Amino acid sequence: RLWSPSYNIFMVGCATLMFAALYAVCDAAPVTGLLPAGVKSACNATSTGLAPLRWLGTNAILFFVLSDSCGGLNWILSSITWGTPLCRNNIVGWFRFTVLWSWFGLGHGCQFDPDT
Repeated sequence: RLWSPSYNIFMVGCATLMFAALYAVCDAAPVTGLLPAGVKSACNATSTGLAPLRWLGTNAILFFVLSDSCGGLNWILSSITWGTPLCRNNIVGWFRFTVLWSWFGLGHGCQFDPDT
């Protein structure tokens, strides 16, 4: 049984510990003056590195609505372009071709279609 009571309690404990650790690093540590300077600067650097995740979390409903609104999010992100061809030199194309195809190797055997 995948969803046994012991598994649920274990996963709730893991999620609570992760939440407590991220709260301590991102929110509580930079505000309190009880930390040494080195630890405080490390907490500030970690908080800065996790800022995109914080931004996505605070705008989660916006991304949910845009993802279900007939490609609205894709259209907004594709409108940020540079160079030519425009279909490949935008954020969506960069993510598709660089991250998914090159870094993770998910595009082996796929042909580039400029109309997508």
